[in-house]
Amino acid sequence: MRFCTLLVIVSVGLLGGAAVGQIQNLQLSCIRPVQIITDDFDRDGWPDLAIACHSCNNVVVVPNLGAKGKECEAFASDSGKAWLLTLAGQADAPLSIASGYFLDAVPPNRPLVLQDIFPHIVAVTQFTPGIVRIAPLKGTPPCCPWISWEIAKGTATLAVLPGTPAPSYPAQVLVGDFNKDGRPDIVVVDILTAGGGLFVYLSPSGALPPLFDANGLVAPGLVSVSAFVPLPGARFAVAGDFNRDGNLDLAVAVGGSVKLLCGLGNGAFDTGTPAVVVGQAVSSLAAGDLDRDGDLDLVATDPALGALNILWNAGCWVFNVVRFKCEGAYFAHVYDCNRDGVPDIAVAQKDLDRISIFTGALTELVGAQQHPTAGQVDLCPHCVERMARVAYTLCRIHQLPLGSRPMSLVSGDFDKNGVLDLAVANNGFPTAGVSGIYPVQIIYNPCSCRICFNCNVNQTRTAPCCPDGSPGQCDQPPGPGGADAKKG
Repeated sequence: MRFCTLLVIVSVGLLGGAAVGQIQNLQLSCIRPVQIITDDFDRDGWPDLAIACHSCNNVVVVPNLGAKGKECEAFASDSGKAWLLTLAGQADAPLSIASGYFLDAVPPNRPLVLQDIFPHIVAVTQFTPGIVRIAPLKGTPPCCPWISWEIAKGTATLAVLPGTPAPSYPAQVLVGDFNKDGRPDIVVVDILTAGGGLFVYLSPSGALPPLFDANGLVAPGLVSVSAFVPLPGARFAVAGDFNRDGNLDLAVAVGGSVKLLCGLGNGAFDTGTPAVVVGQAVSSLAAGDLDRDGDLDLVATDPALGALNILWNAGCWVFNVVRFKCEGAYFAHVYDCNRDGVPDIAVAQKDLDRISIFTGALTELVGAQQHPTAGQVDLCPHCVERMARVAYTLCRIHQLPLGSRPMSLVSGDFDKNGVLDLAVANNGFPTAGVSGIYPVQIIYNPCSCRICFNCNVNQTRTAPCCPDGSPGQCDQPPGPGGADAKKG
């Protein structure tokens, strides 16, 4: 059964600035990062970070300290393993990264074990745009501590096949199983080739070949170009099953619209699905089932318009757009920050040097109606719209130092206390007279744990500060009536 949604926005006063929520600053060999992602790169059960650092030509992988860490200090400030992106001795600047579990060859006469599968980092760069780079992370099974793994040496690149068009300016790279063979495929969003479009690279079916040859190069036959999908104006994409047919689809930011591409399950896409007009210039997209109706909704940022747009998925490729003001909204991330089961939205406001977090609350059902299909590829013979109210409330504003320019967000339970944290990549370049700008900052428990003031910051971890995910004595603000007063 399909749902549509009526949005109710409740405005509240600012609940705090940088002092609300513990922020850990990471001093890394990383200049002007453009994207941050998370994955368990060392297979130790703790989420790590990888950052695409455009101006220092590195991808920096930051290991999580795990059980050796402290509450609200999951990472060592000066840690990080750099993958220097070069080709023929020329340094290159990463534009986008992703991670995927490409399977390396298993030694003969030994069964496959879980630790054989380490994530790989996929990157596209500015100065050699016709190259998709894949770097494996190598370790020693069984699950090894982070100090024993490394980023594989060698060029580890995949050249676009001769005779096929090559990306001329890859703005983004995505990894997903688009042909349903159980292996990761690659989609590159290009903003210049044919005016813009998508390159689709598919992993081969059948037996799994070695990923890399003896020289560290991607083995022949790893992937092949399936198609180039012309889409003038394409700048950003997100994958998800938007029509619930079991195939991965794509939502692509094209100017002020969001173009939906229906995945056919074989690596190809139906371009006849609709485009939804949302504003002037969409800079990012995020997908999530915001109203818990089973359909993936979309969030689109539009810094030119100063707006955050929510595209409510009513099924059958029908999206209802609701817009509300959010100055400088550049990048959106969907996650459940307060563990109430309703996804929340974090927004990086790059030009305002701040992160705003909006929490969602699902309210009552107010009506229902039936409408026919839109005629596109979809499993449902008919769709039912249920109008449910969802209220989004401004929960927190984290004001960052002047010139930080946050432009990418990712969430993870980095300190394992049961509540998702935020990692922020700041594109600002430190200058003389300006202090406090860090390439990466971790905002711990920004909504549920109001402040990690007494969360064992200077002690070895013994127990989570907020095991139930709700504010308690451990995270109350200091001052009269707060944690300090109770402790005397």
